[in-house]
Amino acid sequence: MQHAPTLAIIGAGASGLMAASEAQRQGIVCTVFDKARRAGGRMASRRSDWGPFNHGAPFISMPASPTDARLQRALSLGASTLRLTDISGELRSSLVPAETVNALAQRWTQGLTCHFQHTLIALKHDGQSWWLQFSEQAEWRGPFDRVLLTCPPPQALALLSKLPSQYRLCQTLQAMHHAPAWSVRWVPSEPSSVDAGDFLRDDLRADGIALCIREDRRPQGTGAPRYTLHASADWSTEHLEDSPEVAAHALMEIAAKALRIPARAEYLEAHRWRYAWVSQAAGEAFLRGANGLFYAGDACLGATVADALHSGLAAADALCAELALTA
Repeated sequence: MQHAPTLAIIGAGASGLMAASEAQRQGIVCTVFDKARRAGGRMASRRSDWGPFNHGAPFISMPASPTDARLQRALSLGASTLRLTDISGELRSSLVPAETVNALAQRWTQGLTCHFQHTLIALKHDGQSWWLQFSEQAEWRGPFDRVLLTCPPPQALALLSKLPSQYRLCQTLQAMHHAPAWSVRWVPSEPSSVDAGDFLRDDLRADGIALCIREDRRPQGTGAPRYTLHASADWSTEHLEDSPEVAAHALMEIAAKALRIPARAEYLEAHRWRYAWVSQAAGEAFLRGANGLFYAGDACLGATVADALHSGLAAADALCAELALTA
């Protein structure tokens, strides 16, 4: 009796979830692993007593050219379309989910087998199949016919540099780079001082803030006046090793001065993204290693969630075609 081919996907961000969904639709048995507690990767959101914050991707920037119909279906769930400046400074048509950005990622997990709090530390190929080892358990997991990595290039390199067969893939990964970004969640302590304001301010880049998001002013937004501040790549690089407390207060003071409100907080918290947005992409939709190992992610095509989704779809199509040929 012939068994369905199996695929292990490392990373439950946009690329990994899209690849898993498409590969499973084409008859592959997929298992997704992620070191985090839930899906989404940089599509991160945080709920609070004042309302939700989107401290990862604040919205989903779309490419100007026509996109894959499968991608359009994935993004057609409760989102408003606005013309917004993304973190790189480019004005694009953008989707702003009615719920949190992460809620969209949670919908993409439906029907998938996902294992969270699984940190991959090693992988090996025995000549026929792939086996994976995670820090949370001693035994190897497998066998898998194919493996798709969707983690940031430095994390993939740390795993693949131990495998001589993946030398060429490692060379390509070394040329791909992400810029860091600090993001700050801020509830001003004097909400009466906050005027109506706009959903997005993008005129603070020279001061160190690429995007200033007024979360309660999103389409269908609710809750107290609150901001998510996304620092520029230059500011984040210069202050990368600051403590979260220092970074949060520095960015709050920059924003408060521009907004003309007191630099005081009822709630203030910062998150450091070491691999926030792509500064040097591979220029290919996905990468192919040896022995049925693939790599996908926004670092292949560009800096947006849509780029990551496109990469995941392309990798899924390629590995499904390869498995069909070997069946």
